[in-house]
Amino acid sequence: EERSSALLTHSASQSNIQANDSQKLLENAERTIQAVYRRIKKATEVNNELRCSVIRGDPNTSLIASILWYYQTYSELLEKIKTEPTESSENIVDYLVDLDRIDDIVKCFKSIKIIGEEKRAIELYHTGRQKLIEASDNLILGHTHKISPNDLIDLCKLTSPTPIDAESSHGTYRIIFEWFLEHGFQQALINSYASKRSTMMHDALQSLAEHLQNKCMRRNSGTLLTNNCRSTARRASVSLESLRGTLKTTLTSGIRHLTPSPITNRRKPICKSMWLEPDVAPSQDLSVDKSSSPRPFSNDQETNNYKVLLDALIVLLLRDFDLLFYAFSDEFKTSILPKLVESPLHYMQQEAQHLCTEIQQLSDKIDTGKSAFYGLFSIIRWFHKSEDMFYKLYDENYLKPEHHFEIILSAIFENSIVECLDTILGEVQNDSSSLSQDGSVHPLMLNVLSFMEGLFEYRDVISNKRFSHSSNIVDSPSEEKYLFNLENFFSDLIKNLIENIMKKMNTLIPHDDRMRRAIFLLNNTSYLLKQLDSSPFFVMIENKQPKIKAQLKETVQKCVQTYLKWYSILNVSDWDRTDSYTPFTMTIREMLNNPSVKHSSDNPLKEGDREVLKASFAKVNEIIDTLRNQNQQYIVDDAHLRHYLRTESKKMILEPFKTYYNQFAHIDFTQNPEKYKRYTPPMLESIIDSFFEH
Repeated sequence: EERSSALLTHSASQSNIQANDSQKLLENAERTIQAVYRRIKKATEVNNELRCSVIRGDPNTSLIASILWYYQTYSELLEKIKTEPTESSENIVDYLVDLDRIDDIVKCFKSIKIIGEEKRAIELYHTGRQKLIEASDNLILGHTHKISPNDLIDLCKLTSPTPIDAESSHGTYRIIFEWFLEHGFQQALINSYASKRSTMMHDALQSLAEHLQNKCMRRNSGTLLTNNCRSTARRASVSLESLRGTLKTTLTSGIRHLTPSPITNRRKPICKSMWLEPDVAPSQDLSVDKSSSPRPFSNDQETNNYKVLLDALIVLLLRDFDLLFYAFSDEFKTSILPKLVESPLHYMQQEAQHLCTEIQQLSDKIDTGKSAFYGLFSIIRWFHKSEDMFYKLYDENYLKPEHHFEIILSAIFENSIVECLDTILGEVQNDSSSLSQDGSVHPLMLNVLSFMEGLFEYRDVISNKRFSHSSNIVDSPSEEKYLFNLENFFSDLIKNLIENIMKKMNTLIPHDDRMRRAIFLLNNTSYLLKQLDSSPFFVMIENKQPKIKAQLKETVQKCVQTYLKWYSILNVSDWDRTDSYTPFTMTIREMLNNPSVKHSSDNPLKEGDREVLKASFAKVNEIIDTLRNQNQQYIVDDAHLRHYLRTESKKMILEPFKTYYNQFAHIDFTQNPEKYKRYTPPMLESIIDSFFEH
């Protein structure tokens, strides 16, 4: 054990000695490396000093030679840089290499502070960069030349995407863009691309708009005189001959019944094509009859044209969005798209504002201008039908909500619609058009009902919950927001219509002309009642005016009673000279109750009795002439009411006349019977059957 302990002690001692020797060796190696590093550093400094000494000692062979080389290179590249590069990728790569050499020249002249040459090199460098921008524009614009209006219309009618051949220029354009991106100049290329493409779309839309307008002007100019004549004739005659059959007849008599063509559903979300609405296809004759309105238009042609522009806008945007796939990566789309749509969107906004302003200024939006007004709804419907397509378009192309252009455009038309509706209520309330002498249904009544029927066809647009506006016709307590409240509007419109009809009767027809007042009010009230009763929107009006049907029926009954009152002989002292049937019945009653003429035909008449009979027959003839002229100048549009009034007239005057005629006509009291016995009961019956025919 002692020997083992001694051995271990000796081994530990030897280990410590070896460890100390190893540490000394490492320290010696480190000192050696540091010494070598100091020698290398010193040698490098000496080498640099020697090189500087060589340069200072021989400037003619180093600096001057270098500067001359840069001058020579600048001269060689001057013409190459000023020459626009071709679209081939090899040429573009060579051009980019030369442009980088110019950049080296700029840096050299800048380092040695040769200011004049530096400016020249910078100018050439900028020229080359601009040439690259132009070359990149040509690569993109060269595949989509300016589209003619007819070609653009054909593209709108396609149901499948038109392929864009951009693969050939894809590599070349990307090379240019990567060079710009590497040098930090990519924004210039993006701005140039967006500006030129945006301008191209703007020009294409403007050209299409002018084409559509000129096409309509050429077509309408040939029929302008005819249409003016028709419009004048319609305003001159307000009779309703076409309504004699039944009050269920469709609103006609010179008022065009507008039933908007059904707009079929658009194809589900697409990304590469769009088409026109079926009812406004450019291949159809886009012109319709224009009235003699002082405004530039009064039909739906302008709004149809705008829908064509909307389809064209979508086609152009889709084509440009496809080009972006080849030209830029997704990270740059968010900055390019807003600039790309800026110019065409601004143009469409201007056209929309102009269109809405023109329609708002139309003087008769419930008649000659209603087609143009309905056109605003058809445009809103276009946006609704295209909603899914827009969402897909925005989603695929990373467009933020503030750049959703259909919301911007549709808001213009929505605001215009609400303003027009307020104006229409005022037009109906303040209408001052004259009355016809025949007492027929007033054109205002026809126009309002026709307008309401046409407006009801767009209830799907009106009830869309995406829109909300502040207006006196918008009054919905529910949380659901609508373009406007159709029930409120229809109720206010009917209220204003009835008030205006009553005002016309009270101000334009003398109070003593009771027959004409009764016929006028009877025609308008019965027509309104019958049309509303058969209309799908009558329920909406009753929700706001529950008693309107009973009130209209009561008014019709009062008008009939007022007219038939003239046949009664009661309270004669209360009637004035215009109650034509009272003199007739009074004359007949006087003769039937005259004892001096009640004798047999075998007994000779006294001269006085002869004169009494002559005067009686002459007065009866005069009264029948008056009745015929007066009742035949009026119109009763409802066939049932017309028949009823004729039947009651026969009961009131035909039966007494038969008794009168049978008792006195056979008496020989005159040598000129044709003068006094002009009418017979059959003739009077025929005259009554011709009442209210005008």
